[in-house]
Amino acid sequence: MKNLLIVFGVLFLGWTGVASGGDLTVTGNLYVQGPRPWVDVRVYGALGDGVTDDQPVLQSAANAAGGTVLKIPSGTYGVKAPVSLNNINQIVIQGTGIGSTTIKAISVFSGSSLIGATTNCTDILIQDLTLDGNNLLGGNSAPVNFAGTNTRITLLRVRIINASGASTWAININNGTDIRVEDCIS
Repeated sequence: MKNLLIVFGVLFLGWTGVASGGDLTVTGNLYVQGPRPWVDVRVYGALGDGVTDDQPVLQSAANAAGGTVLKIPSGTYGVKAPVSLNNINQIVIQGTGIGSTTIKAISVFSGSSLIGATTNCTDILIQDLTLDGNNLLGGNSAPVNFAGTNTRITLLRVRIINASGASTWAININNGTDIRVEDCIS
């Protein structure tokens, strides 16, 4: 007979227990009843070492996380291109805190934002992280860029640093409706 544990509606079979720091180690299969409670970027291969280009795996994880939470653990996630939220709805992008989780432009950065969407985004919450332009963003850019038909976008406890360049804004929101920016620092 296997051990059985249910935590917040998630069914764990063959579990070994709860480790310190809130991590759960599962030996055997993990079965989730109902919708996925979260998507962790580490499962997709994100390193968060500040050197590796984590953009492709952050993008894949964001694409998979529509309708749930995208967890980004502590670390500095280097990106050479923006993480696009185009056509992604109902997502919470959850860091572990300002200064603890950072998305940072790294050498040979190509793009005008670190994260954002130009069309069809609804019910987006980005919270508890730092966005570091690393002084690599060009003119007419913004680390956070939502331009187009985007609705119910919230930034909560987000710090924006090193955003430089001609005509650079910390946050650019164009034509959106129901946009909230709370407890953010730039």
